[in-house]
Formats: sequence, structure tokens, C-alpha cells
Amino acid sequence: RWVKEGFFQVIVTQITLPTTETDLSRLATVETGLSAVIKDSSSMKYLFEQAHQLLKQYLENRRHLIEQLRTAFADRMRKREEELARQFGHAVKLDPAQDPEFAGALQQHMGRLQQQYEGVLEQLRGELNRLFQESL
Repeated sequence: RWVKEGFFQVIVTQITLPTTETDLSRLATVETGLSAVIKDSSSMKYLFEQAHQLLKQYLENRRHLIEQLRTAFADRMRKREEELARQFGHAVKLDPAQDPEFAGALQQHMGRLQQQYEGVLEQLRGELNRLFQESL
């Protein structure tokens, strides 16, 4: 029993927000691992299908957020590039990621997005815990 509980706790900590599409493959590995200790495979399969959709949506929202912020800061960056070009006498290309205001706005918005999705992942972990407890 203790081994199963330890195994479950370690595996369930691997359910995290992805940063890339390839991180989504980790979810399948977690599902495979949990299938060894959770008996209700149909409920677990359903939960992981929902989780996969949720995490794909998170990645899409994350990409969209970054694009929106880049667009919002594009005019400001263009003006700075023009000022620097006049100052130095040649074209200068700036990346919004180098701008402290952009970085601050990105961090703030990303934090909110992560907080929303982390709450849902916590519910998923709780539901998996319930299924695990029923399997003991």
C-alpha cells in the first residue's frame, strides 16, 4: 500500500502546465503510469482526455497572449527603432522581449493565465486522488 501511494504521489506531480507541444506527451506517460494503480480505467481515460484538451487550450491561449502583447508593443518598438536609427545612423532592430515594460506585462498576464489553469489541474489531481483511493 505504501509503495502504491508513493508511486501515485510521484507520478501525479508530473501533471504540470506545458511550455511546448512536446510537453503534452508527458501526459500520456503519466496516464500509463497511473493505470498501474487506478482500477477505474474508463474514468481515468476520460479525465486524461479532458486534461489533454485543457492543456492544448492552455498552450493556444499562451501563444495568443504573447502575440497580442507583441502587437500591442509593436508601435512603441518601431518608434524606438526609428529614434535609435537616427541616433546611430543605421537601422536598429529591437525585440519586444528586450523591453522591460513588455517583460513586465508578459509576466503579469502569464501569471494570471497560469493561475487559472493551475486551479483546474489541481481539480484534476484531486479527482485522480479520489480514483486512486477507491482503488486501494
